[in-house]
Amino acid sequence: MPVPADAACVVLTGFAPFGGDEENPSRLVARALSGARIGGLPVHAVELPVSAHGLADALAPLWDLRPAAILHCGLAGRRAQVAVERIAINLQDFPIADNVGERLRDRPIVEDGPAAYWATLPVPATVDALRHAGIPAYASLTAGAFLCNQSMYQSLHHLATTGRAEVPCGFLHLPFLPAQAASKGQDTPSVALDAMVEAARTVLEVAVEHRRARVPAAWPTPA
Repeated sequence: MPVPADAACVVLTGFAPFGGDEENPSRLVARALSGARIGGLPVHAVELPVSAHGLADALAPLWDLRPAAILHCGLAGRRAQVAVERIAINLQDFPIADNVGERLRDRPIVEDGPAAYWATLPVPATVDALRHAGIPAYASLTAGAFLCNQSMYQSLHHLATTGRAEVPCGFLHLPFLPAQAASKGQDTPSVALDAMVEAARTVLEVAVEHRRARVPAAWPTPA
């Protein structure tokens, strides 16, 4: 079954470096897959700013593309495997300041929005596909309360409130690169960039097939 006629692309995002790190593997993954074709659709890849206010402005043009699937990626440096997030919560509670110096605490992302959204990616099937491809992966409960979570929540909220909740959308957290781990000290986990690129490609392939088959999402959006 073909994807809808108005679906011109799939969207993939990564973030700029933050928190003192000179690189962010998520933006390298986005760059690596920019212009690639997933399920016959081009990948529209964008680097997002590490800014609470700049993020919303950067996301809006991506939603206007009416993509067949949306995958946001970001860094979670102390994790040993790639993590497919299940839930985005309506909370900004930053552990550190963003790149413009703001540290928002205990604030909703969307006033009067739902407390949370389940990812519309088929999370269990996605994790299975990653492991089958030889990529260490697991399903993580939430995307936290920093900008990774904000990107996931805002995209899911937009889709849910514009009649497009069937679009697969979710978040992939990535570990440090080996070069980053080498500077962090003993026992810091890492994953090679080519494995992270393959992980993002695999997630998008599963998302597009999920959309094509019109299979109900494994995790329904909360009312």
